[in-house]
Amino acid sequence: MSETTLTESMQVLSFTSAAERDSQHKLTPINDTLTTAQETMKAFTFLGTGKGAKWQDVSKPTLMDPTEIIGKVKATTICGSDPQIINGLLPTTCKVADSKPGRGITLGHEGVVEILEVGSEVKNLKKGDLCILPAILNHCGCCHLCNRKVQYTCPKTHYPGVFMDGMLAEFIRVPHADDTLLLAPSNVSLESLVMLSDALPTSYEIGVEGKVQEGDRVAVFGCGPVGLSAILTATIKNPAMLIAIDTNEHRLQIAKKIGATHLLNPTQPDFAQRVIQLTSGQQFSDRKPGVDVAIDCAGKSGSVTVAQQLVTVGGKVAVVACGIPETPVNFFELQKKSITLSSGFLSGHSVEYLTELVANGTLDPSPLVSHKFKLSEIEKAYDVFSHAVENNTIKVLLVNDD
Repeated sequence: MSETTLTESMQVLSFTSAAERDSQHKLTPINDTLTTAQETMKAFTFLGTGKGAKWQDVSKPTLMDPTEIIGKVKATTICGSDPQIINGLLPTTCKVADSKPGRGITLGHEGVVEILEVGSEVKNLKKGDLCILPAILNHCGCCHLCNRKVQYTCPKTHYPGVFMDGMLAEFIRVPHADDTLLLAPSNVSLESLVMLSDALPTSYEIGVEGKVQEGDRVAVFGCGPVGLSAILTATIKNPAMLIAIDTNEHRLQIAKKIGATHLLNPTQPDFAQRVIQLTSGQQFSDRKPGVDVAIDCAGKSGSVTVAQQLVTVGGKVAVVACGIPETPVNFFELQKKSITLSSGFLSGHSVEYLTELVANGTLDPSPLVSHKFKLSEIEKAYDVFSHAVENNTIKVLLVNDD
C-alpha cells in the first residue's frame, strides 16, 4: 500500500481524534502547560507537521484518573514508525502535535517502566513493580473485536506515542494500568523485555500465529527488527526449513544465529531457482516446490510480489510490514494455487505468552539489540537508527540515565 493508503487505512479503523478518544475514556493525553510550579522531565517530542522532533523539557505527568500509574521509563527503543510520524505520515498524530505549539507529543511505544505512583483504583500493581508496556494499551478484552484478536481496532485501545504521550521520556502516565501492564519476569534482561513490547508480538501475531505449522517450509523476506523477530518466533513451531532473505549480509548472519536454516540474497540472479531447489529435495518429495509460508517484513512492493510467486499450492503469504507501496495482486494465481493472503497490525494478545517463552529460555531476543545508549542520548541514537545500513543497526536500547 502507498503512504497515502497507509494513512487512509489508519482512519478506516475508526481511529478518532485524540481529543475524541480521551473524552470517551476520561483521559487527557498530554500535560501541555508548563509552569514554574510544575516538575519537569526530558522527553523526545514530535513538534508538529514539518517541524521534526526534539529532546526537551516538558511537564512531568501526574495522575489524572484513579486507574492510572505513573512510571519511570527504565528502558525503551525507537521503532520504524517513529520516523514515519516525524515525516508526517500519520495526520492524526500531526494534528495532536500541531495543537501543542512548541510542545508537541512525546514519541515512543515500546519499553519497560518502574511504577512510581499508583492510582486509588489500581488493584494488581504496586509501587516498585517493573512492568512491560505493550505498544497498544487495551482495557476492553471482551467486545466482538477483542474476541476476534483484532484489539487494535477496538475503540477502547490507546496508542502511546500516537494519540497520547509515549515512552521516549523519563516518565510516563499509563491509563487502565491493571489491564494494560504486564509484570516483568525478574530473570529477563532489559534488552529482551523491550523486544516484548512490539517487535516480537507483531511478528508473531501477524506472521507466525495461525500460519506456520510444524514441518513447514518458511521464508522471511526482510531481516530488520521485525523480520528477525519473525524468524525467532517461527522457531516455536518447529518448521522444517526457515529461509532468511535480505540483501544485508550482517543481518543474514544474525538470522542464522537465531534460527534461520538457509540464507539467501534476493539480488542474486538464481535467487528464485534456489528457493525452488531448497524446497523440492527428497525430504519434501510429497509436496510441490515452494515455501508453505512466506512472511513479508521487507516493506517493498517487489518483495510481496515475489513472495506470492514462491509460495506453494495451499500456502500462505503474511504481510507484516506496513506502508508498502501499491502492489499488484494476481488473484487468479492466488485462486489457482489456493493461497491465503493476510495482514494486520499488532493487537498485543500474545505478549504474555511470548514473555513466558523468553522467561523460560525458549526464546532469546537479546541478539536483536545492536546498540545501547543513555536515554539522554536519544538524538544520537535516532541518527544511528536512521542510518541502519552504515551502522549495522537492528534495535537500539535506550536506558534511563540513573
